[in-house]
Amino acid sequence: VRARPLGRAPRMPLPLASLEDEVEAQHLLLRDQDDGCPARSGSDLEEYAESRARFWGRRAASWTAALTLVLLAFAAPSASTLLLRRTARGGPADAGSKASSSTLSTNTEDLFYTQEMLASTAAPEVRFRRRGEQWLVYFNGEVYGREDGGGIRGLAGWNYFYEASESGADAMRIWGVDSRTPGLLATCEKAGLKLSLGLDLPRDPGLYLGDHCDFRNNTAFWTQMMAAISEDVKRYKSSPELLWWTVGNELETFIDWSTGSQCLWERVEWVARQVKAIDPRHPVGTVLAGNHPNKVGLISVLCESLDFLGVNAYGGSAYGLGEALIAEGWDKPYAITEYGVPGSWDVPQTPWGANVETMTSTDKKRWLTQAYKWCREDPNCVGSFAFLWGWKWEKTATWFGMFDEWGPAGGSPGHGISNDIGDDLFFEWTGKVQDKPTPSISSVIVQAGGEPVVPEIGFTAELGTMVQVDMRASGFEDRDGNEVLWFITSESFSQKNGNEVEQPITPINNIVTSCARPGVPTAGLRGLVDTSKLMPGAYHLYAFVRSVVHGFPAGCQTASPGDPCWYGIQWVRDKGLKEHPEWYPDLSETSSNWDIQNYLVKDHNQACRVPCDKVGSTKEASLSLPFLVVNFSSDEAGFSCENVHPEEEGEVRGQDCYFKVQKAFLEARRTGVASGIVSGTLPDGPFSHFQSLLCRHGMGCPQPCPVTVSMADSGLCDFDSPPAQSMNSRGVMEEFVAGPWPPDSVQASTLRAD
Repeated sequence: VRARPLGRAPRMPLPLASLEDEVEAQHLLLRDQDDGCPARSGSDLEEYAESRARFWGRRAASWTAALTLVLLAFAAPSASTLLLRRTARGGPADAGSKASSSTLSTNTEDLFYTQEMLASTAAPEVRFRRRGEQWLVYFNGEVYGREDGGGIRGLAGWNYFYEASESGADAMRIWGVDSRTPGLLATCEKAGLKLSLGLDLPRDPGLYLGDHCDFRNNTAFWTQMMAAISEDVKRYKSSPELLWWTVGNELETFIDWSTGSQCLWERVEWVARQVKAIDPRHPVGTVLAGNHPNKVGLISVLCESLDFLGVNAYGGSAYGLGEALIAEGWDKPYAITEYGVPGSWDVPQTPWGANVETMTSTDKKRWLTQAYKWCREDPNCVGSFAFLWGWKWEKTATWFGMFDEWGPAGGSPGHGISNDIGDDLFFEWTGKVQDKPTPSISSVIVQAGGEPVVPEIGFTAELGTMVQVDMRASGFEDRDGNEVLWFITSESFSQKNGNEVEQPITPINNIVTSCARPGVPTAGLRGLVDTSKLMPGAYHLYAFVRSVVHGFPAGCQTASPGDPCWYGIQWVRDKGLKEHPEWYPDLSETSSNWDIQNYLVKDHNQACRVPCDKVGSTKEASLSLPFLVVNFSSDEAGFSCENVHPEEEGEVRGQDCYFKVQKAFLEARRTGVASGIVSGTLPDGPFSHFQSLLCRHGMGCPQPCPVTVSMADSGLCDFDSPPAQSMNSRGVMEEFVAGPWPPDSVQASTLRAD
């Protein structure tokens, strides 16, 4: 008998394959048993083949029955056929498959289900119920998520489900149903997660006008759309991993952000009502782009079938959300379906119009923890989902993602490097420190006017200047594998919103130089930007501080040629991923051997142990900074700006603006919350951020001026003269001790708010 590699993918049930093929598979499974028994002999297999033939002879009373199975198997999905396969070793799931762990086969039998058979199995029931004042999520009568407030601890993203579970997540959120859904549900089962499943609706404003608003005589488009949605609901409603349904995501942003329209919300109600009729056992909600009384008021009146409201709330906009919804007429539970750093629509800007992202990934930690705590403190909040558990290019390469998949920085889809953004959140969830220490960036400075200065809203540089940028990082040492990567791109001025795809910008080569030298990667925390090689214009600077985790898991073994696991890896790479990528939702054809082996381990393949390679053990912190190159000799900067402040004589320049900024600045520090028009900065953010946000929201303030770097400030990779002091990215003065740059320690004194 020819034994196939252990990575062999699922196959059709026996009536659709030869008995010889069945014997091969059984031999493989027997060889893969961990009971210490050797593979069976040829006579054993012949006897086994005969017994299997008698077994299937009884099961298939006639060739007609077998032919019926063939027809069902090859019918279109609309024929309601579902093939479920599991082995005791937890092999990859067939596309489209999902079933409760209690109904999955625990031996080597293949189960062949029609949709009708699956529908006869009772689906799990998810309900919202109050316990005192607190809304809770009940899954089959048991509380799911936290009972002490906050409910579901969730992450929004398509990948890294196992890592999400290890980080303490209860559930994942995705935005639509597609070919990946069966595999994602299967992964949720193995990872112990539930899935918030989106039912996407079109974002064409024309589909919510005119004849499309006649609900008695629906247009052909909406009839077909609802038929497709109904099929999706029928297909997945019995999945034990389904948490709830969300109808649409931020649909109002393509019509009117503050209101949407009556037709839009009536259409959402029309869809939700039919979804509940098909699946009465799961809650149904819709998801808004932030809160506004206009749209919440309309939804409260028009969408009575909704069980909960999802709100995507970034930056400080999640503060007081539950109370606001109640005041606007919503008296049911709500979930923060996305939260994270403030988006490009809500942040300070440079005078040349570039959006100022939170400067470092380390500072971004606080955005996540504060939003999660606000949900925990609100009895009406049944869950929250941090965004983004993955990576996307949105204005920059670093804005939202908790993984780095940017190609120029060495990433690839589904195989990113995790950063430090979520570390504090996961500690809030679990009370455990992450097992992989992450570097963090505590300060960023540029040399300007002969002094080290924090570029709070970016910097301008005279054409020809060698701009010196220094970072201080903890958790980053001089050891093999550690590195700092620097990149320059042109600035993005894209006006697309988050529901539209943006194309990544390619870095410009040979512009920024790392000062790292052999054996001293910490020297790479200084980067030199050679503006003489750039044209005047707007650019963006990135840095990635990466630390490799040394030390291997106990009992690890990296597969090598000739090992059973190695053959399985090669089969997955050469055939499985090419012919059936849906079986491997966490892998792609670019996956490394380490990635595949790690996946097989998580998929309970007994031939593979945890790999010992260092690949995948890298953590990073990142820097993102806009800047403008200007030819001072021939050009003006091309913008106007003014830093408002009291003059020495006691009179106030820009009096109205100064008092407005000062009021918002001090109020945020007093309360620990920056909300409303200043929700795009942290409560202890710099004064310039508050001024810029008031300018952006039309409060009569000029744009603050950025740091200006001239030719006289040109830097070198010279570490003999460290800067005497700097101000970190949160407005705290730091004095650096003498010694090599970057220093080993700092002594900080907090800048008084007044």
